[in-house]
Amino acid sequence: MPVRIKKPEVKKSDIAFRKWALAAFLSAAVFGTVFGALINTILDAGKPVPTTILFCAYALYLVMTALAAWKGISAYAKEDVGAALFQGLLLCFAAICALVNIRLAIVMLLESYGKSETAEKLMGEQSTSDFIASQRTPWIMLAVGMALCIAVGVLAIVKLAASKKDK
Repeated sequence: MPVRIKKPEVKKSDIAFRKWALAAFLSAAVFGTVFGALINTILDAGKPVPTTILFCAYALYLVMTALAAWKGISAYAKEDVGAALFQGLLLCFAAICALVNIRLAIVMLLESYGKSETAEKLMGEQSTSDFIASQRTPWIMLAVGMALCIAVGVLAIVKLAASKKDK
């Protein structure tokens, strides 16, 4: 009879990281959905309620991605989980990409609440339409970061499912 080789046990910090990566994945999905549904309304009308909803979804995505990145890096520090380190660094990049867009998010929020003077200070010499048009690179970075977050989330789902199957 052939000898069965036991799979290495999944470490607790790796499982915790995978759960946080799944939460980041869900927050990216929520933010992407809200962004797609509300961005035209916000850019056309600038109403405060949709802008606040979008800002809250953005903040949730930023915080969850940063926390998942921290959990991945700490999983490596605690139990030497190399995959968690790599994926944590990917999530760190995604959080930085989201952070690059914070000025735009704050300007949109301030504009929707009629705080144009404060928004103009953040925009500098540009008009609002020029400022939003100049944000092409940060928006591309945000999309790349969200794609990375979703990819890490899918890997987390696979790893969590495999660890449940092994038990």
